[in-house]
Amino acid sequence: MNEKFYIPQHLDDPAKFLFWSIDEAMAGILPIAIGLIMGLKTLTFVLTILTFKGWKKFKSLNSQQSSLRAFIYWHYPSKVLDFKLPDSSIKIFIG
Repeated sequence: MNEKFYIPQHLDDPAKFLFWSIDEAMAGILPIAIGLIMGLKTLTFVLTILTFKGWKKFKSLNSQQSSLRAFIYWHYPSKVLDFKLPDSSIKIFIG
């Protein structure tokens, strides 16, 4: 099969910082920065690992990136996030 065109496979990938996505990198960088400012080296190391692993676990449990917004949409009044969607309590639309 002779292919004349290159089709990119990774257009929708999230932005990366070294090997991690931006949100995973921030989950590791923020505790390091705060801990070094405060001078707590051992506690910083432990908190960084726990924060990073916790964030990865949270992301894997919620495969949708907007799962929190979806939860709020279905379980709270539409005024909470000011959605531009119909109210979730309306189940049947006429017309």
